[in-house]
Amino acid sequence: MRNQLLFNKLYNRGIIKVLMLFTFIFSFSSALGQEVIINKTAVENATECQQFDVELSITGNPVDKPQEVVLIIDRSGSMDDGPYPEPIDYAQDAAIAFVNNFFLPANNPTGLNKVALVTFNSSATVNVHLTGSSGQNTIINAINAITTGGTTNTADALIKADNELTTNGTFDCATSRSIILLSDGVANNGTTAIAAGVAAQTTVVGGVTYNQSIFSIGLVGAISGNTQTNALNILDGIQNAGLFWTENNADLSGIYDVILGQLVAAATQLPGQALVSDIIQAGFSVVPGSIEASKGSAINVGQIISWYVNSVGDETITLKYTISADNESVCGIQQPGNSVINYEDSMCNIQSRTFTNPNICVPCPDISPTLSMSGCTNSVSYSSNLTQNECPSINDSFSWEFYLNGDLVGTSNTANGTFEYTGTPLFQGNFTAELRYSGNYSSGCKYPDLVEQATLVIPNVLAASITSQTNPECEGANTGQVTVEAIDGTPPYQYSIDGGSNYQNNGTFSGLTAGNYTVEVLDDAGCTVTVNVTIVDGDGEDPTWTNPPTDMTVECDGTADPNGAFANWLTSFTGTDNSGNATVTNNSNGLSDLCGTTGSETVTFTLTDDCGNSISADATFTIEDTIDPTFNEALPGDTTVECDNIPTANTLTASDNCGTATVNLTETLDGNTDACPSEYTITRVWTATDECGNTTSHTQIITVEDTTAPTFNEALPGDATVECDNVPAADTLTASDNCDANVTVDFNEVRIDGSCPSNYTLVRTWTISDCAGNSTSYTQNITVQDTTAPTIDVEAGDIVVECDGTGNSGAIQAWLDVNGGASASDNCGTVTWTNNYGGDTSDCATPIEVIFTATDECGNSTTTTATYAISDTTAPTIDVVASDLTVECDGAGNSTALQNWLDTNGGATASDDCSAVAWSNDFTALSDDCGATGSATVTFTVTDGCGNT
Repeated sequence: MRNQLLFNKLYNRGIIKVLMLFTFIFSFSSALGQEVIINKTAVENATECQQFDVELSITGNPVDKPQEVVLIIDRSGSMDDGPYPEPIDYAQDAAIAFVNNFFLPANNPTGLNKVALVTFNSSATVNVHLTGSSGQNTIINAINAITTGGTTNTADALIKADNELTTNGTFDCATSRSIILLSDGVANNGTTAIAAGVAAQTTVVGGVTYNQSIFSIGLVGAISGNTQTNALNILDGIQNAGLFWTENNADLSGIYDVILGQLVAAATQLPGQALVSDIIQAGFSVVPGSIEASKGSAINVGQIISWYVNSVGDETITLKYTISADNESVCGIQQPGNSVINYEDSMCNIQSRTFTNPNICVPCPDISPTLSMSGCTNSVSYSSNLTQNECPSINDSFSWEFYLNGDLVGTSNTANGTFEYTGTPLFQGNFTAELRYSGNYSSGCKYPDLVEQATLVIPNVLAASITSQTNPECEGANTGQVTVEAIDGTPPYQYSIDGGSNYQNNGTFSGLTAGNYTVEVLDDAGCTVTVNVTIVDGDGEDPTWTNPPTDMTVECDGTADPNGAFANWLTSFTGTDNSGNATVTNNSNGLSDLCGTTGSETVTFTLTDDCGNSISADATFTIEDTIDPTFNEALPGDTTVECDNIPTANTLTASDNCGTATVNLTETLDGNTDACPSEYTITRVWTATDECGNTTSHTQIITVEDTTAPTFNEALPGDATVECDNVPAADTLTASDNCDANVTVDFNEVRIDGSCPSNYTLVRTWTISDCAGNSTSYTQNITVQDTTAPTIDVEAGDIVVECDGTGNSGAIQAWLDVNGGASASDNCGTVTWTNNYGGDTSDCATPIEVIFTATDECGNSTTTTATYAISDTTAPTIDVVASDLTVECDGAGNSTALQNWLDTNGGATASDDCSAVAWSNDFTALSDDCGATGSATVTFTVTDGCGNT
């Protein structure tokens, strides 16, 4: 990405990490002064009175730190590969600018800054060891003296720079150590250079591991494409603090301005811990979504806010959030928690500070509404006792609503007063006053409406009623009495009669004669109510039935009075009278005699009171027999039987609850005269009758069926496997049946072909059936097979033919066509011949074997063997005879001409009908004539492949 602080073609990777590194490089520490200032405020929310806006601020005042830096400059040959100015020129300019800035008093306030110089091509050299500002010119002169050439060994440069820091560096918390590499990255021997860079990022001194920062500055204006990409990847792998690169070699002093402008962190977050832990007191909760951190991140888990900030530099950072009281129990002045900051200061000391949150005041007004009522009136007094509980309001408002039995009956906007009820329903029941309070507090926030209720139970309106009254037995007597009881109102009650001023504590008044009276009731609230009473004279009315006579019918059980029902019936009716007793009498003379032990009687019942007043009613009692007789024995059920196993009929008897019973049996047959008389139905009905004509019947249905299949009389033929020329004839079978004398026998045979005409299966099925359709089948499977090979009647014979020069195919084929003269026959089918002749050529009458195979239709086979031979008894033919040769002596024996004449057989040629020919001669040597001359007679012999010459 483009860094706007630098020139237009200057790039960096990991800029955040780079800037953090620069902080460590150019920070200073001091034991003087306070490096971390913490402030915390909590302010009541402007709108929500139970919420508080909390702001925690941390201000860093970091100190300066001495810096020790090793500059590594690439002086390999690629650093002067144009365009001009070349990469080495910019590297030198940038390094000199860095050194000059590095030792300025503003950037070296401790006077302890040091710089070393390492340059490299194929190997690295420590040009200047770590030196302070006194060696500034020495370093600049060494930079100016750099010349380029050779290959690149970045790894060696990193190793020497690391060793320089380890050997001559200062290792304490107050000093930062860094390596700045300036290179084009070309031919950096990638993995080795990266490994050296990673190794230089830490060093162990005195058993303590120290971190060191590596910067890579890529001067890549002279390279492009994959070369540039590869170079930057290597430079990036080396660094742990930042990679910068430029394509047009712009001035890099801006980078160093950024580096030199940083200070060490005033506070550094400890590994695995939050910088600040804000502990929220129980009773308060963080308002969701209210946490806002100006730097880092903050998370809320339970009652703790953890604020994660890697470091605090020369800056002020803030954490803002809002807390809310959980419920009304959190009230008044509260201390809502504390904060803890754990960090490492600029001198690498671990610090931990706890600071208490400022107190806050949580509004929690108490309004406590009260109600009161006096006397027998429709007025209620109401009041509110407002208590603010340490958090004063700046204004208050009250709103009352009054309800009678849930219905709104009035309102008020004053804190105290009297409510007068003027409604139409009676002023009784539950009277509820709901007070709604709202107030504004110091921040201007409006407290959520606080609603409380007070309830007053208003007694129902006083009432009274007569609970008992006794009139005189006789006209004019003073035995009358009345009792009045009060309800509702306000107990206790007092009672008086006929306007008397003497009240008594109960409402019973006795010694009264007939007449009209008024009873007054007075309750404890002073309310009164009256009841009118009328005392009347004696009784002249007839009694009345409470259980009037009614007819009754019972079932006969064989006794004169079943279960005493008649006797109980006569005494079961009752009556009552308004002024005394009532007695029941009857005129019963006993039951009449009907069938069995049944009978009936109509009776007159008379009800008489103590004064002789009476009434009468008639009712009839009847014993009847409506119950059918019952069979004594277990009843035979419906059944299905075989036609040869019909059961005899059961003998049944019956009993009756009211006398004796007789049993009659009838039997009918159905279906026994059709085409198959072995299947039909028998219906048997037993009927029992008592003395009163009640009957009961039982029907048994016997289904006669024939389910038994007929059986074969003879032994059944079993499955068999036979040869195709030995198939047995089918057996003749007969059958018998338990109910049908005319059993039919059906025979069926099915042939199932097999793999060849003489291999098949005969399925023979005999089926026997009776008239009821019961049948039995038997199946015999006869497997017919042909396992017999054909018989060779005449064996094949050998042949020998004279070679005709064409392979003698005609003669051989004729011999093959007649199977070498062999013949064969088969027991069940035709024979097919085959042979294994392969066309092989007989060599000079050598016999060649041929196997002739005879196969029947089912693949059974037999063989016979014969041979054929082609003989050659004819010598080759001389087509051109040899001719003499005479040559001029060449003094050397004329061996070449002689040998050519011998090799060409003296010019002779020959041919053979059956094979190739070979030449030979009997030449041994020339005769010894004059000088080097000589002669010889040579016989040339031609021989065919069979030795004929």
